Amino acid sequence: MAIARRWAELPVTMAAFGEGRLSEDQVAVVCRHIPAWADAEVAEFATMATVPQLVRALARYAWTDTDTEAEAECGEPSVEEERRVGFHFDDDGSWRASIHLPADEGALVESALGAARNHLSNAGKADGDSELVTWAGAAELADAYLGAGSPSGPTGTGT
Repeated sequence: MAIARRWAELPVTMAAFGEGRLSEDQVAVVCRHIPAWADAEVAEFATMATVPQLVRALARYAWTDTDTEAEAECGEPSVEEERRVGFHFDDDGSWRASIHLPADEGALVESALGAARNHLSNAGKADGDSELVTWAGAAELADAYLGAGSPSGPTGTGT
């Protein structure tokens, strides 16, 4: 709906969408956050950015006070979404991770973890191991990553 409401006032963005250079998800983020006067500049940026990058950049950008038209016309306020990542040890010595991200960013993290899991599973198959790496086999993922010479840092709470 937001896309349809803003179609006439964002001609550069809508042209890029029509040409297939922007996805519907990218256009929805643009419609939700930008004033009409920024259409050309943001459309150019949007063709080079992922949806999570657009969300972060456009939601945080300090548009002038008179630029509330995008919010009013889309009917959706630009709200900074909460992000938390934390790690800790329980009383029984087990390790826990807690991740709270906006849906699109969480999907990106899940996709990256899934790609790493699939990579290890495929590498195991090449070595004759037919078992799928489970999500609970995260220690294998970490060990394989760190064993490849990746930098390691202290554990604790991330942001």
